[in-house]
Amino acid sequence: MGKDYDNSWQDSRLSEEERIEDTYARAFVLSMGVRCPTKGKLVDRFIAFCIQDRPEGVLKLTEPEIYDKIPDFIEYLGEI
Repeated sequence: MGKDYDNSWQDSRLSEEERIEDTYARAFVLSMGVRCPTKGKLVDRFIAFCIQDRPEGVLKLTEPEIYDKIPDFIEYLGEI
């Protein structure tokens, strides 16, 4: 996807969870050109995965940081 991320949503009033879900959907639909997996537990797990190791009070994840977590999340799913 390169470094040309659309960061307009970072200034919005969306919660961090909503921004992670938005980036998750973009990765599937816009980047890979496929539909998202059925919504529900998988996106909830991805949200938890993205924020689990971050100490309390640390700045919210940026869109590039969320995209970078997708391969790690897929590998994590293969281990469970």
